Amino acid sequence: MSRDSIREEELNECIFQPQLESTPTESADLLHQQETVVYTTADHADGIWDDKPILLPEKEGSDHAFAKRSGNIFWAKSDGAQLADPFGLYDKDLYRKVGDQNVFRWMKVSPKVFDLYVAYLGSKNKLYYNNAGREMF
Repeated sequence: MSRDSIREEELNECIFQPQLESTPTESADLLHQQETVVYTTADHADGIWDDKPILLPEKEGSDHAFAKRSGNIFWAKSDGAQLADPFGLYDKDLYRKVGDQNVFRWMKVSPKVFDLYVAYLGSKNKLYYNNAGREMF
């Protein structure tokens, strides 16, 4: 065996073989398996899933995260009296702080409130926001 000869296995290891991108259905399945899915407005989305704008899970603490699902537990940003309204007249209040904490905090909500609120984030249709607010209490 000469110095210039190389086995086919070694040659195949050295050749670049691009990996195929995952198909959309595989990506959706992976997202379903993730623990946390964070929802936002279309302006700040990292991607779209199920026709709804989402953020990467590591951006859960972002000011632009408004709803999240962790397994079967549903969360929405609320100040205790109403849901956060990123498209409303007082949208600048979303970033208001008391001390060093935001006024709007994560609050557990029912699946129905969550679905209505996420529909509002994706569509900007106030009907969904108003109905989500009514279902909260």
